[in-house]
This record gives sequence, structure tokens and C-alpha cells, in this order.
Amino acid sequence: MLRKLFLAAVLVLAAAGYLYAGQDAKDGLELKIRTNGEFLKAAAKIVSEEKSTEATAILKLAEGSRDEALKHLRSGEYELARKDIDDSTTKAAHAIVLSRNSHDNGVRDMVIQEEIALLEDREHARKEARLNKGMAEVEIFIKTAERLLKDNHNESAALKLKETKAIYAASKEKISRGDYDGALEGVSKAYKLATAAVKEIKRSQGDLLTFPKAYGDSRDILAHEIKKNDAYAFFAATMVKEGLGEPSRLVSEALSYRDEALKAMEQGTEAKAIDALKASTELLIKALKASGNEDLLKTD
Repeated sequence: MLRKLFLAAVLVLAAAGYLYAGQDAKDGLELKIRTNGEFLKAAAKIVSEEKSTEATAILKLAEGSRDEALKHLRSGEYELARKDIDDSTTKAAHAIVLSRNSHDNGVRDMVIQEEIALLEDREHARKEARLNKGMAEVEIFIKTAERLLKDNHNESAALKLKETKAIYAASKEKISRGDYDGALEGVSKAYKLATAAVKEIKRSQGDLLTFPKAYGDSRDILAHEIKKNDAYAFFAATMVKEGLGEPSRLVSEALSYRDEALKAMEQGTEAKAIDALKASTELLIKALKASGNEDLLKTD
């Protein structure tokens, strides 16, 4: 049944006027983004007519994924942009299905299950992309520092480089164990140390250097954690019924952490806000598992 409903959504996409024709790289991606924009407009019209709260929430997630795609397009990260725009289009289709079947609990649960699985897949892909980019940057600065140290030995910079290599090696080991979060934290530390080593060597020569912020800057992480928490809060509110015992308790605790994060953001303490949001999201995931949806959630 759900497949038939998705087919109907695809027909709406075709009626919007543009179908992706498989062009290469940036040109094909830009066409895909225009197609997505038309589809979102069509979805918004359908959702507004049906007045489904859940469909409206899913459509907002679709719009958020489109915003991410545009951001990645501007920064030249075409593969991430492509995944974001595919995610946006799928969410818009989900919004149409929900709005057309707002009183069908079976369809609603299937769509929410698809959304949870989609979120987990997207999160996994995002971590991989961040790791690939971050590790490439660290390797460049390690090689740069090694080359500079051959001609201009600097004991302090050499120690920083040694620590960088140790952290970098530990991060690669964490990746092999599936600990992507730990690996990302390590790569961020390695980047800061490696760039500090290069700066120190160049400074001793009378040169002043500035480097772009590390991939995984706290502001980027905070923005991502907010969107991730918003999505899981929506799923939990939809699938964890009030008074359900342990799942309900977990959701309540998660919302307390969310409030704590919002207060930290107001105070400008980004690190505290990130930690609170992560704790909130983890509790929401536990609540979904405890409510009988453990098969929907994958972990890295």
C-alpha cells in the first residue's frame, strides 16, 4: 500500500515540471535542486489543504534538508548536497503520504519508521563525510609540518606534531571499531594541533599564518545537533504515547536536557549546549527503542 502511495507522490513530482536527467556533477545537481524546489512547493500546497500536523512537521524537515543541500553546494561539497536533496525529496513525499492518510495509523507508523531509518542512514553518511574531509586536512598539515621541520627544527612544534600523529592514529583505530563520534573528536584535536605546529614554525621565521576553522567547528556541530534533536523529538512525540511508563519517562528526561541546551545557547556556552543536546537525543532514541521500535534504529 505504501509503495502505491509513494508512486502517487512521484507523479506529483513529475507534474511539477522537471525530472532529473542525469547530468554530471554540479550542473546535474543544480537541476536536481530546482526539481526538489518545485516538488516542495507542490507538497506544501497539498499539506496546507489537508492540515495535518505530522505532515507539516515532516515537510519542515524536508525544507531543512534542502537548506543543508544549498549550503553544501555553495561550499563545493557536491556529494553531501546530493544526499541532502535526495533526503529532502523523500521527506516531501512522506509529507504528502501523511497528509493524504492522516487518519490511517498504519500508514502513519510506516512513514515514521521510514523517516527514522532515513535519519540514521543520513547521520552515518554525514559522519563518514566529515571524517574523510577532516582526515585529509590533518594529513596535509602533518606533511607540511614534517617538511618545515626538516629545514627549521622547532622542539615545541615537533612535540605538537608527535602528539598529532598519536591522536590521528588513535582516531583511525576508533573508525575501525565503528566509534565515529570518538574518531571525529580525535580528528578535530589533531587538526588543531597540526595547524598549531605549522603556525609555530612559520612564526619562528617571522611569518604569520591563519587557517580556516577546523571541520567540525562548534557552531557547525551545534547547528547539526539541534536539527537532529528536533527530528528525534518529533518521532518520539509521534510514537511514544503519554503514560507509557519507561519510554515516557525517558522522553520527559530528554526534554529536560533539551531545555538545558536552550538555556546554554542563550548564555553563549556552545560546548555545554552540544553536550546537553547529545544527551537529549540519546534518551529520545532509547525511548523509541523501549516503546517497541528497536528494529528501526541502527547504531554506528
